[in-house]
Amino acid sequence: MLSEFSVGIIGAQAESPMNEERLYKAIEFARVAGVTVRTLHHYDRIGLLKPGGYTSTGYRVHSPGNRRKV
Repeated sequence: MLSEFSVGIIGAQAESPMNEERLYKAIEFARVAGVTVRTLHHYDRIGLLKPGGYTSTGYRVHSPGNRRKV
């Protein structure tokens, strides 16, 4: 499980919209992927797109690799 602290600091910001080393909160990932958070949660429920992990408080975090699946 990831800590909330690690979600915000994994990897440095890159010039591209998605840094391959960073994990993104659902809202950040949804904006870059062009979908809503509700859509991401739906994809998770049906098994289409699983998050890269969860914070200690249960928030979903996504890796940039998931963007290719959206």
